[in-house]
Amino acid sequence: MFSLLIVSLSSQAQKKQLLSTHEAVEQQAFLELAQAISPPDGSLYKFGIKNKIVGEYTFRLTLEKDGQVTSVFVVDKKNGNIESQNQLKDKIFDFQFDFKMPKKQDFKINYTFKF
Repeated sequence: MFSLLIVSLSSQAQKKQLLSTHEAVEQQAFLELAQAISPPDGSLYKFGIKNKIVGEYTFRLTLEKDGQVTSVFVVDKKNGNIESQNQLKDKIFDFQFDFKMPKKQDFKINYTFKF
């Protein structure tokens, strides 16, 4: 009985939060991206160091379903190069947000990545 309770609680803890407004999605996405690009343990920070990415890139991300990035559009680039831009763009496609959104709804956000 006790082990069933633990399994039940852990499965509830792993469920992604449902966000249904643009403001909520944008706020949570900004928070998760900021953590991912923060030194020393952020996944995007480590990716940038490993691949020698430099510059500042503003992307428009389209998010759908379970926090998936379904499109990345380059809005602006400063002090960067096309190779770094494309590497980062490809990496963002693999980024998985820790929230979900209503079915058949997408949200677009702009975010600036600074390396």
